[in-house]
Amino acid sequence: MSRYIVFYKSTCPFCVKAKELLEEKGCEYSLIEVGGSASSPWTQVKEAFRWQTVPMILEAESDVVFHFIGGYTDLVEYLQVEEEPEVIASDVVDDEVQG
Repeated sequence: MSRYIVFYKSTCPFCVKAKELLEEKGCEYSLIEVGGSASSPWTQVKEAFRWQTVPMILEAESDVVFHFIGGYTDLVEYLQVEEEPEVIASDVVDDEVQG
């Protein structure tokens, strides 16, 4: 079974959604809180993957092989999750009138 590594900021809503999605799917994951100065290891990681935002999600296929997934929407696509459609008030009214 794969495990996931999520570089995140606790104030990022997409980071929270990615964590919740992994939990919902029963996936093993590790969270790495990021931030800091321009010389921090996080800056070096962003440059190495050419990815500037959080979450940054990787799949650990083994202890030495990692697959870069991307951000939250990339994770949704990768896990082939269908998000529930938004319910629009007019849809609810139309259903009640027809029903």
